[in-house]
Order: sequence, then structure tokens, then C-alpha cells
Amino acid sequence: MAEEQVLEAEVIEEEAKELAVEYSAPSIAANFDALEAHVRKIVSEYDGAKYDLTDKTVLAGAKNDRAYLNSLKNEIEDRRKAVKAGYCVPLKAFEARVKSITSIIEDASNNIKAQLDQAEEERKALIYGNLKAHYEEFAELLAPVVPYEKLHDEKWLNKSFGEVKAKKALDEKTRIVARDYETLKAQS
Repeated sequence: MAEEQVLEAEVIEEEAKELAVEYSAPSIAANFDALEAHVRKIVSEYDGAKYDLTDKTVLAGAKNDRAYLNSLKNEIEDRRKAVKAGYCVPLKAFEARVKSITSIIEDASNNIKAQLDQAEEERKALIYGNLKAHYEEFAELLAPVVPYEKLHDEKWLNKSFGEVKAKKALDEKTRIVARDYETLKAQS
């Protein structure tokens, strides 16, 4: 008697590097021609209708006619909406699944963004501190009277502006403020 061997199958799933979708757009068949012919026949009875709305009986009849036509329209619209709802079920399920997968990527991306934002805030705080220290050294006696915060320009913290250029702009602004301050002191 041969010895029985038990083999276990390993399930291997390929990783997907992109979204591969197979679908065939479902078709919707309807009796449009027959329905249109029926609607045209009914509406033809009201085509060019004139109502003497001063007569209460005729006014009530006009309202009934309009209500009847609107009910026909609503029946067709209700059926259209029901078909649309059923037609959209697989699309909604597809979109929900795609969004659940892309949210995994978004979470990782948001984590990186938070770190980048934090690093940017730290870079700006460092430059701000450097500019403030430079101002207090450069402005000497003016600094207690006109604090750095009054002269600071947010664009100085932009990467494209650069710290050297920001210090030069600060120096120029400080000179102008100092000159104006001296002029004010002289007028007192």
C-alpha cells in the first residue's frame, strides 16, 4: 500500500501596480417609440386648448387637466429614477472601493505632508529668529522703541526670497525708520 501524501497549495496573489478595470456598459432597452406615440396622442387632446378661467367649472377642469398631465409625467419620471438608481448601484460600489483604497495612499501622503509642514514652520521660525537677532544688533537703540515685529515682512520667510536678501531688506527698512524717527525727534 502506497503512503498517502498531503500536498498544501500556496495561494499567490499578484500585487497590482495600477487599477485594472473590466466592465461592459449595460444597455437599457425601453419602449420609447410606443410610449412617445401614446404621450403624443394624449397631449394632442390638449394641444392649443383655451380655457375660460373666469368660469369656476372651467377653471376646475383646467386644474384637473393639468394635474392629469403632470401625473403622467411623474409616472414616467418615477420609472426613470428607479432605473437610474439600479443602474448606478455597481458604480457606487466601485467608487466606494476605489475611495477606500486611495484613502490608504492619502493617509500616507498626509503623514508626509504634516512632516513637511512642520519642517517648513521650523525653517521659518529659524529665519525669523535670525532676522530678529540681526535687527536687534543692527538697530541697537531703535530696537526697544520699534520692535522687530513692526518691521517684519512675511515674504522675507519665503524660500525664494533668501535670508541674505531678507537681511538687506531689513537693514534698508531699519535705516528708513531710523531716519524718520530722528526727523520726528527733531520736530519735538
